[in-house]
Amino acid sequence: MEAPATTIFPLTRSLPDFLLERAAKSKNMPQVTWCGVEKGTGIKLELDSRQRRRIALNPLLEEAERRFLAEPNSLGCLTLNLSPEIRWAKEDLQRIPFDNDLDRFFNKEWWTARRKLFAEVRDGIGTNLVEGRELLPFLEDILLYARGYARCLETILEEGQAQDSTSQQNLSDILQLDSIRIIEHSKSSDHQASRLVGLLLSPLHPVRLLWHVAHEALIRDWIKRVGEKSVKAVLPKPEIALQLDGGNCPAFLAAAGSMFYYFESPFFFWPLYINAQEEDPHRVAALIRWSLGLGTLETLTAGQNIAAEALSQRLQAYLELHDYVRTLKVDAVNCGDGQMLVRALAELADRDSGGDSEGEYPSEAAPPRSYEIRLYGPPPIHQIGAFFDECAGQRRRGQGLPQKLDRLFRQGENFLRPHLFWAKRELKEIAAANGKAPEEAHLSFITEYFRVQPALLEQMGGLVYNSFGHQIG
Repeated sequence: MEAPATTIFPLTRSLPDFLLERAAKSKNMPQVTWCGVEKGTGIKLELDSRQRRRIALNPLLEEAERRFLAEPNSLGCLTLNLSPEIRWAKEDLQRIPFDNDLDRFFNKEWWTARRKLFAEVRDGIGTNLVEGRELLPFLEDILLYARGYARCLETILEEGQAQDSTSQQNLSDILQLDSIRIIEHSKSSDHQASRLVGLLLSPLHPVRLLWHVAHEALIRDWIKRVGEKSVKAVLPKPEIALQLDGGNCPAFLAAAGSMFYYFESPFFFWPLYINAQEEDPHRVAALIRWSLGLGTLETLTAGQNIAAEALSQRLQAYLELHDYVRTLKVDAVNCGDGQMLVRALAELADRDSGGDSEGEYPSEAAPPRSYEIRLYGPPPIHQIGAFFDECAGQRRRGQGLPQKLDRLFRQGENFLRPHLFWAKRELKEIAAANGKAPEEAHLSFITEYFRVQPALLEQMGGLVYNSFGHQIG
């Protein structure tokens, strides 16, 4: 159901995360008392008729999921064209049906489970989406659905031992079931080439459904054990449970003759896979996030949160050694949309102002400090640091930001000395040009990555099929 727009509640990543947060206080199994889609803010959840949270919902991905749900009798995927000039709209989604020959790999029970699951999600009471739904009641159907999917893959591999092109195409299609293909077009002097650069896997994919129901079952089991007086158990902290992001389930996909590896999750329910042949995955991922219109949603993984905290501590250590610095100048290379850097700066600004605690020096006595950030990356440069832009835009529109972000993006003493200044530059501009010295900075850092290179391993004894190995280079 769709609810009218009301108060914007704090974000939660998923229903299981909200259950754990609530149970940490109540020590009992929470009950979902309300769930609905609120246009413009996401999915609203209510537990025990008192505590409320919301799950972020992207309009484009919501439309994609609803299209998949509307056609359970058809196997296929959706496509989007990646361009630095446009942000995606619902009309840009194009459905690509798979060859009808694939239907024969699935038995009647699998089709029945697929139709039942899709109907329950689409027509049931609640969000009409996987996000926000309690999945445990559909456990048996999800297991049947996932097992049938696994049997299909086995059958295709058995029939395709000769490595014919039809079997490879069937395998590629099945792995991309209910996903969004991201296609980039490149122009040259004589022709236009298209290549598949990324895949967004929907929560309706059999492997993703299986992971989400397992995630919910695990959280509920933790809560149940704590409630049993005969068992001594302690609930994990919600921050620790956030490390269960499931983004790399599955870890790899294959399509268009290439290997695709998990890169990040723009949204918890929609992991992004990047073509292993892509030379600059940061550029592709940043452009996809920008095309999705991502705003101030903090979607850092557990590892990125750790990196942001480490970066914040390094910045703090520098300022402690150079306490005369009133404008901290930082060069950031390959920072993507800038979420990690914003988080680090927000923590730093929070400590500068004294935060919410009473320290040795009250926040009023802390001398004002400003921040000058130069963001370097590959063209198109408008997609660099999109998180900076959206945070500022949201605050300007009066929509409110979390306390630490609001403190970071506040106005400066005057227009000549803003509290936070950022500029976007092409990577080549970081080097000296025309005999001029590069702009000075107190600190510089680069976000690096490891490329995944697929390599065919020699067949080993006891294995029926050859396997793909993955070299990190």
